[in-house]
Amino acid sequence: MYKFLFAVVLTMLYQGAGTAQTGSLLGTVVLDGAKAVAGARVWVRKPPDLRKNSQGVLLPIGPAYTTFMLSDAAGGFAFQKLPPGHYVVCATGVAKAQLPSCDWSQPQPVVDVAAGKTSTGVVANLRTGVVLNFVVQDPAGRILTGKRFRIGVSTSTGMYYAAVLSAASATQYTYSIGVPPGIALRLFLDAAVPVQDALSQPVANGQQSLAISVPTSGEAVVALKIP
Repeated sequence: MYKFLFAVVLTMLYQGAGTAQTGSLLGTVVLDGAKAVAGARVWVRKPPDLRKNSQGVLLPIGPAYTTFMLSDAAGGFAFQKLPPGHYVVCATGVAKAQLPSCDWSQPQPVVDVAAGKTSTGVVANLRTGVVLNFVVQDPAGRILTGKRFRIGVSTSTGMYYAAVLSAASATQYTYSIGVPPGIALRLFLDAAVPVQDALSQPVANGQQSLAISVPTSGEAVVALKIP
């Protein structure tokens, strides 16, 4: 009996010590600073700690820590038992037009998590964007045969964002991406097959291949074809 009670006490002390060595982080995912977003993917990342070596060079000490969860019906999220440190908090939405909270030059919130403490009031803000659809006509099915084909957009500062395949048939593929409204972008293309625009002009590989004017709302289509 005494051995059993002693074991229970040790277990409780161990669990309490583990809780005291970690912290929690609570927050909400919203769209355009207001509407709560349910089902958003939220992730937190703590980079490794840095320490100077004997030559004064900063080196990472220990591993980075990353975990994720989905926001609840009220847009809320609660990360428990996080190792103490500074965390970047980011979220991605449930619709293509919902721009991720840490993309497109949005500030990345950094939250300090302390042992035995709970950090609250964290907000991951998604923005409403415009959906770009790259509709690629491929009558010969060359993409289907496994030819390399990557498509996306690049910004004036050289940042690249990939479009993802959203619809496909035997002769047509649609790649989609959400982008900020009214922004000037260029098509980024990396293809092992020749590509033409709607006027049958060749589209070169690289990030300066084709200028794209993004509307201020809704969706836009960029027509391409593989001859």
